[in-house]
Amino acid sequence: MGNQVNKKYKKRLERVRIIENSKGVIAYDCDKVFYIKLEKGAVVSGHSHLHKETVFLMEGEAEMVIGDETQKIKASIKLEIPPNAYHKFTAITDVIGLEMKERKMKYIRSFLFKI
Repeated sequence: MGNQVNKKYKKRLERVRIIENSKGVIAYDCDKVFYIKLEKGAVVSGHSHLHKETVFLMEGEAEMVIGDETQKIKASIKLEIPPNAYHKFTAITDVIGLEMKERKMKYIRSFLFKI
């Protein structure tokens, strides 16, 4: 069947929004889950959310700041970020991760840049 879709299900399909910047970050907006690829040195700038966030580092190494704690993390690891906690993510190597939120993040573009 390949990429053909039964007409009955076509109304349920929605393209995944791809958010790219020229600074080494690509994020695939899959509603409440983001699939994120970061090039070595790329940074997700410091920010916080009103809701809990869970990050799964699938490949690579990164430096993670949560609140006033900084630590290096390696794949495969799960991080729980509490509501309202300041956090920042810097890729030490190329990184692939999943980010799950209780609510869909609307403004991911403003958090993505590279040092």
